[in-house]
Amino acid sequence: MDLTPLSPRLLQRYEVTLLAAAYWPAEEIDNAVNVAQLESGWHTDSRNTNGEDSRGLWQINVQAHPQYLRFNLFDPQINAWCAYQVWKASKSWRPWLNAATKLGIL
Repeated sequence: MDLTPLSPRLLQRYEVTLLAAAYWPAEEIDNAVNVAQLESGWHTDSRNTNGEDSRGLWQINVQAHPQYLRFNLFDPQINAWCAYQVWKASKSWRPWLNAATKLGIL
């Protein structure tokens, strides 16, 4: 499976809001959008390989969440769904500790 970014883009706030609204409850949409902004700057091709392997808008860490390795996390829709699954399983924004701390949402 090719996991390279699909047409890398810088998304606009309304696009990320639509992605977040597809999954998160209404009261968490702004938090989801803001976390993505701090994590990736809304760049769909964002990747952090500095001591980890985090990919896409919500920077899904595939070392911490290897079940998502089979997905193309550079696809914004897939990344949003996977991020929501991580959020739902943790019942918090703790998997995005640095962003959540800066936003005061822990």
